Amino acid sequence: MSNLTTSPEIGELAAALAKAQGEMTVAYNDGKNPHFRSTYATLASIHQAAVGPLARNGLAVVQAPGLVDGTVTLTTRLIHSSGQWMECVMAAASKNMGPQAIGSTVTYLRRGGLAAMVGVVSSDDVDDDGEGAEGRGQRRDVPNAPQARANPGNNPHRGRHHHASWDADAPRFKAWTFSLCHPDEPMGTESEQEAAYQDLRDFLRSFPGTQDAGSPSSWAPQARQALARDLEGATPIGEAFSTWWASRQAKRSARGGEA
Repeated sequence: MSNLTTSPEIGELAAALAKAQGEMTVAYNDGKNPHFRSTYATLASIHQAAVGPLARNGLAVVQAPGLVDGTVTLTTRLIHSSGQWMECVMAAASKNMGPQAIGSTVTYLRRGGLAAMVGVVSSDDVDDDGEGAEGRGQRRDVPNAPQARANPGNNPHRGRHHHASWDADAPRFKAWTFSLCHPDEPMGTESEQEAAYQDLRDFLRSFPGTQDAGSPSSWAPQARQALARDLEGATPIGEAFSTWWASRQAKRSARGGEA
């Protein structure tokens, strides 16, 4: 059962949140969990994806930690300039009652609470970072970790590393990728679109926030849509791609078309 509570009216808040979500970018996986050998979106990454769109639409987030019977709690409240609000409470057991353990748990809850409340998605929808907050130090094998999906040869679920939406979305996404790489050219052939998609995959493997997140084919549709907005906009990843793509094109020209 959800513990979401709201003000008596939330119409204005809901309309503002819908607009904000349309502007939000993907939260890139910029943190690493050594126990799972995987990555996750840090609180800073989620905040960066959310705070601008929220503020532009009159929305703010307040998060208040607490401690109840040895369990760390966190209340996340989304507030609209009209005074309307909605909030939820999350809780998790800390490894111990030391300040570092409690701080780690609070950060973990803040990340999950913020992303869930405002609808931010990360570049991979598997969250592997609960390990530190829960005090488990042994590495576990996670079949759905980004590396497993990106390297199906090492994946016990080989053959199922594409997201369920990929087959239907692949033609559109690859056509968009070609137009991103070659904006002044007519729509490319199927093989040219595939080549552009492979170029994009190469770039994502080199970019710090996505290098361990697997291919876009393994991402949820919302994450691919957010990536497209980011790459087309004046964002760090968009600027990095422009620089990377210009360099790759220059190298190809120098080598007679070879990458």
